[in-house]
Amino acid sequence: MAEAERISAGLAAHGVGPRAVVGLAATTLCDTVTAILAILRRGAAYLPLDPGLPAQRLEYMVRRAGCEFIVGETVVPGVPTVTVADLTPRRSRCPTRWPTLRPRSMSCTRRAPPGSPRASRWGTDRWPT
Repeated sequence: MAEAERISAGLAAHGVGPRAVVGLAATTLCDTVTAILAILRRGAAYLPLDPGLPAQRLEYMVRRAGCEFIVGETVVPGVPTVTVADLTPRRSRCPTRWPTLRPRSMSCTRRAPPGSPRASRWGTDRWPT
């Protein structure tokens, strides 16, 4: 759902709003499902477009439905097309703790099993990072 929210924001930035018709020619199942959720989230309707259909049929479908924007691959020349990847903003992948949203720090302790010869000095060495 978070990915659909980001795509929905990208659609809003391209002027897609309620009662708009958006063509959908995504290539992967994941892109198709998230794009459908995002389009419906904007209050728009989606028009599934199969790139395997003849160009005249696709052009007729787009013109008849009043589609002014296509998400996915270019199937009708002259109609603005944006890929799903271009609709999501780039963000850094830094793991965070949920309540504070601060970056995680990792700490671990090294302990030798009790009774081993290194038990007394285990963890006192500095390991290179």
